[in-house]
Amino acid sequence: MALITGLFAALYLWLRGRFSRILGWLLAALLWTGNETYRSEIFVLNFGWLGQGHGVVNCPALAAGASVLGCYGLSLMIVGLASLLATASRQNARTKVAAGAATILWLVLYFVPLPRPSPSSRSSCDSCRLTRTTNTASQSSEDEAELFLVPNDDPPEWGAVQRRQHRLLFQMRAVECGRWLARADVAGGTSIAAPNGQEAARIRTTGPGELTSKVGRLTGKTLFVRGGWIFGRVCLALSVTLAVATWVGAYKDRNGSGRLPGIATDRQPFV
Repeated sequence: MALITGLFAALYLWLRGRFSRILGWLLAALLWTGNETYRSEIFVLNFGWLGQGHGVVNCPALAAGASVLGCYGLSLMIVGLASLLATASRQNARTKVAAGAATILWLVLYFVPLPRPSPSSRSSCDSCRLTRTTNTASQSSEDEAELFLVPNDDPPEWGAVQRRQHRLLFQMRAVECGRWLARADVAGGTSIAAPNGQEAARIRTTGPGELTSKVGRLTGKTLFVRGGWIFGRVCLALSVTLAVATWVGAYKDRNGSGRLPGIATDRQPFV
């Protein structure tokens, strides 16, 4: 996993010299998001934990962006802002002002509290009753599911940090899809997340227990469900395209012939 993160740094240093016209912060954000998509969806481990966007899922004003471009969209904004601040000292006055304004706006949104959606104000209500030993049915169809009921199986030996990180993934899915999400876990992770990502209820024990809460049934589709889910893959495709273009350009510069390896342009007559 560390090598995948190191790949981001190597690609950035390699591509920055050739694509100097692309803003450095934008290039860094694009490469990181593509790298995160690869680690989460294509890499053999499918390790989607520790995405940058998960860090703001408990801040409703910022997490709302996930309903448009998902967790990857938030990751791009976070890395882009961090890169802009890291290089602000080498930028012109206008860029410094923009970086400062973006930071202030981010901090304001980070601490803005938003009310949790009320089940009765937006939709019909159901009483959701979960127990540790119940296998709950999952309705995952993006066309018909009005809420998500998810069976979960966290290992009992997990510590508090691991449980918290895993819980953030479920909260992010709730924001992306705009649905109430309830999960029944066998080891104390039973919880309910509202459509804005806020945790509505949770059992705080690893022993047997029961959680009863009121949840809503929603039918609308977020922009993420309508097509925003592809954003991470677009960033990955652009990252690969830039890397290939850089390799081709570097090869041509080194050889001065304009030929690519393995491609012959001067064929010899067959004897």
